[in-house]
Amino acid sequence: MVNIVMEKNDCLIPILVRSPGGRSGTSLMMEVLSSSPKISFDRQHPYEVRMLSYFYRLSMIMHAEKGHDWKNDMLVQSNLKNVGPIPIMSSLISDPVKFSHEHFSSSWAEFSKEVKNNNSNALFYAEKIPHDVLDVVKGILSCKIIYLVRDPRAELASIINFNKKRGSNFFGWKGEDTIESFTSRFILQRSSYFEMIEKQLEDINCLVIKYENLVLDIDRVCGELSDYLSVSVNASKVMENIKSNSKHMTSSDPRSSLTQWQKDLPETIIEKLNVNLIEKLSNNFYKR
Repeated sequence: MVNIVMEKNDCLIPILVRSPGGRSGTSLMMEVLSSSPKISFDRQHPYEVRMLSYFYRLSMIMHAEKGHDWKNDMLVQSNLKNVGPIPIMSSLISDPVKFSHEHFSSSWAEFSKEVKNNNSNALFYAEKIPHDVLDVVKGILSCKIIYLVRDPRAELASIINFNKKRGSNFFGWKGEDTIESFTSRFILQRSSYFEMIEKQLEDINCLVIKYENLVLDIDRVCGELSDYLSVSVNASKVMENIKSNSKHMTSSDPRSSLTQWQKDLPETIIEKLNVNLIEKLSNNFYKR
C-alpha cells in the first residue's frame, strides 16, 4: 500500500469565524463567505457542520483523561462503537500532546485532499469555531481569523426573542435563569470577549468585523474580506438566501435587528448593560 503524504502548502487554509456567542452574525458571515467557490464548507444553514473541530476533538481525545467506563480490554471488541483515550499510554510515544497535534495535522491534510478532489478551486475551509479550538489550532495550522462583534444589547434581545420563538432555552440560558441573572453572566462573558478583541485590532493576521457594518454596508465589508483573503466575495445573493432562512431570524430583516433591542429589552436591563458593559468599552465600539 502506498502512503501519500500531502504537502502542508496543499492543505485548505482554515477561515476561523469567532464570535462572542450565538446571535452575533456568524450565519450572515458564512452566507457572505459562501459566495466564493474557493471557500469550502457545507452550504447547509445554519452552517454548523464543524469538520475542523471534529478532527481536532478526535485527535485530542487520545491523550485526554481516561474515564472509568473505558478500559484497555475493550479494544478487542469487534462491535465497538465508541472509543476513548489511549487506555495505556505507549512508551513509544514520547510526547502525547505533540503526537495528538501531528495526528490532527495529518487528518486535516487528508480532509483537504478529499475536498480538493471534489472541488479543484478550493483554497479555504470556513467554520464557526469554538474558542478553545481556535486557541490551539491557530498554532498548528496557517489560518485566517475573522472576529465578529455585535452591540451586546441587540445580541441579548436576539437571544431572548430566539428562545421565545423556539420555546426552549439556548445560548447558555439555564432553566432557573431570570433575565437579570442571565444578563449578569452575559455581561461578564462579553466583557472578556471585548477585552480580547481590543488586543486583536492591530493584528494584521486577523480581521475584526462589526455585525452592524455587515448589515448596513455589506459591499464595503465584502471588499475588506476580499482584500484579507485574496479571493473575491460578494453580496449579490446574500439577502436572497437570508429570506429563505427566516425561521432563524428574530426580526423582519437584518436592519431592523439593529435597533429592536430598544423596544424589546426592559429599561432596567438596558441600563445594566450600559453601566456595566457599554460605558466600559474603549475604542468606541458602542455607545449608550
